[in-house]
Amino acid sequence: MNVIALRAWSLLLLIILTVSTAVGCADVSGTPVDQVQIVTDSVQTSSDFYVHNLLSNGNFSNLSDGVAGAFFHYASIKVEYHDTNDNLPPPYNSPNYPAWPDWNTSPTFYDDYARQNHDTLTYPWVVFYIDHMVANRTDSCAGFRPGVSSALLNQPLTRRASRYSFILASDVQLQGQLCAVSTQQQENVMIHVVTHEYGHQRAGLTDYFWQQPQPNNSQYHQGQVASDREDVMAYPESDYEILVHTDPVFDALVNDFSGNNTTCKGNLLTNNPVH
Repeated sequence: MNVIALRAWSLLLLIILTVSTAVGCADVSGTPVDQVQIVTDSVQTSSDFYVHNLLSNGNFSNLSDGVAGAFFHYASIKVEYHDTNDNLPPPYNSPNYPAWPDWNTSPTFYDDYARQNHDTLTYPWVVFYIDHMVANRTDSCAGFRPGVSSALLNQPLTRRASRYSFILASDVQLQGQLCAVSTQQQENVMIHVVTHEYGHQRAGLTDYFWQQPQPNNSQYHQGQVASDREDVMAYPESDYEILVHTDPVFDALVNDFSGNNTTCKGNLLTNNPVH
C-alpha cells in the first residue's frame, strides 16, 4: 500500500515532494496527448459537512481543474468528478474520535471506511476529503500528513472497494494558516496533494525519496521534467514548486510508452485503460 510520507513545512512553507531526477530540459511530456486513447475516470468525491464548507468557500475553485489537467496532459485520462455526498459520517469508531486515527497505527480503519462509503458500482475511483488526523499538529507550524491512498506497486488495486484516497483538507488549511501562507498558496498545496494521492490510487505511482543515501524507488522515476520543475511524486518538493505552480508535473521520457514502468508517465500510460 503506497501512501505519502510525513510532510514538513520549511521556511514556513509546506514541502511534500522533491527535485526531479533531472532538470534543465525542455518539456518532456512525451507522446502527444492526441495520440493516446482518451479514457474517462468517473471519480466519486465526498466530504464531511465541515470540510465541504471549507472547500466551498471560494478559496479552492481551481482545485479540480488543477488535478485533472495533470492526468489529461500526461496520459489522456479525463478526470470527471461526481460529488455524491457532502455529509459523510464522522469517524465514529476511531480510537481518537472525533479525530481520524493515525494511519500508521490504524490503516484498516481507512480501508473499512472506504469500503462502506465508496459507491463502487458507479464510480471506480474515490477521493474522500476529511477533517483532522490525530497525528497532525494543531498548535504550531509543523510536519504533517496531508493524505493517504491505497495501491499496489505501479498498478491500481483490482478491487474497486479497496481503492481510495483520503485528503486531510482541514489539516492542509490549518497548517497553511499556522505557517502564514496565503489562501492562494494553500490551494496550490491542495492541488499538489490531491494529484500526488490520486497518482498513487490511479496507477500505483510511488513516492520518490531522493534525499536518502540510496534514493528509494528511483528505478520508477528515471524521467525528466521541464526546466525548474519538480516531479509531483517526489519527496520533498521545494517551496517554490508547491506554492507557485498550479500545474503539477510527472517525470517522463521523450518517447514514453505503455508498458514502461521507469517513469510516472510510463506507469500512467500503462494503467490508462484500467477501470
